[in-house]
Amino acid sequence: MDEDFENFEQESEELKFSVARFEEMLRKKALYFFDVDTFLYIVDHYIEKNDPARALEVIQIGQEQHPASVSFLIKHAQVCTLTNKLEMGLQLLDQAELLEPSDPDLFMLKGSLYCQLGQTALALESFNKAIPLTDNLAELYLNIAYVYQGEELYSDAIRFFKFSLQEDPTNDLALYEIAFCYDITGKVEESIDFYTRYIDEDPYSYAAWYNLGIVHHRAENFNEAIDAFDYAIVIKSDFASAWYNRGNTFASLSKYKEAIDSFKQTFEFEAPDALTYFNIGECYEQLDSMSEARDHYKKAARLSPDFSDAWFGIAVTLDHEERVFEAIHYIKKAIDLQEHNPEYWYGLGDCYRKLENLPEAENSYLKATELDPENAELWKDYAAVLQADNRHTEALEVLLMGLKNLPDSAELHYKLSTAYYKSGDQYHSYEHLHSGLQLDFDSHTMLFEDIADIMEDRTVVEMIDNFKNKA
Repeated sequence: MDEDFENFEQESEELKFSVARFEEMLRKKALYFFDVDTFLYIVDHYIEKNDPARALEVIQIGQEQHPASVSFLIKHAQVCTLTNKLEMGLQLLDQAELLEPSDPDLFMLKGSLYCQLGQTALALESFNKAIPLTDNLAELYLNIAYVYQGEELYSDAIRFFKFSLQEDPTNDLALYEIAFCYDITGKVEESIDFYTRYIDEDPYSYAAWYNLGIVHHRAENFNEAIDAFDYAIVIKSDFASAWYNRGNTFASLSKYKEAIDSFKQTFEFEAPDALTYFNIGECYEQLDSMSEARDHYKKAARLSPDFSDAWFGIAVTLDHEERVFEAIHYIKKAIDLQEHNPEYWYGLGDCYRKLENLPEAENSYLKATELDPENAELWKDYAAVLQADNRHTEALEVLLMGLKNLPDSAELHYKLSTAYYKSGDQYHSYEHLHSGLQLDFDSHTMLFEDIADIMEDRTVVEMIDNFKNKA
């Protein structure tokens, strides 16, 4: 290990010296000799510094000193990828192929250029030509896998990601991409089986344990997910992503204190971010610690002022404390950022309803129903505002509109039954009661919320008893 480090340090110093010598040559307008490898090192230096113009200058001088070297054509093509001159890059590689048809770097670069041009068949053809030539099969198989992934051929992508892993078992990138492919194809059990077998071969792979945790979480195997994240953290204690997803999993288990501890642990290893503060806020909200929740929502909003959910979270905590006017202020901030979010408009309607500002409540509920017409609770609350304003006919129309969007909603049928009953239209009241009982018998107790003495109606009692006996 020490010897490798010393070699690296020596190469680094030699490169610095070569770059300095090259730049001295340009300043003095002199001509110094460099061998091919040194020229290529200098080209790479300028590519890494994102200075394609200077890289091309090095290539030109290198070609003048070494006209027989194909390497400069390949480097020139590489620079073309930085300047988006892809067709020119391919022409250069065609020239290089005529001179040196067995250079694997040539075919790998050509494949990458074809990928950027969206010519995936030609990209795969080029990559396949490199397979028998290259010593870096791990990277090559990774590139082939990305082509298949881009074409949504996920089974082929998984196959080549696995080939890449076989060549280089430390290739964590392939491990993460395999998880993505399995996830997008819904092959959860296959994914779990793959990572379990991989861990059997390499039990100290923190990336494998981490991905196993992710898959178990998606499969709602929350306890198994916690175990997997714990192993990842034992192997790599500063693994912030594992701590973060461990927090998410504890939250899914409603273990909010443990979730908060895990989320906060991420701050030991990376700078706090808005989403983590927001998640901590949600956990405190679930624990009814509204002040703590609000503090963390505010931290999220300060870090990311465009984070609308953070502003809405502040409003939720204020509303919970009956500070409704303040809550409205923050909901409006959220709406300014994301005006098409039905949850925000619904929350605004609830706040105005608490203040008995029925016109504003109505406007907010109307907007919410336009954005989310399949929310039965929303239609019920919208109708309730109209009923409170003695606009019973309009309330009926709202409930019917809700039922049009949600024909199988027992709740809306029961609400319509009581609304018609109050208006004296018993025929339609019984009709909707019958539909509600068919859809969800147990929810019929909703009737008593609106009409306390409805059980004095013999027809209603008989209908309920008939359905009860059938059950």
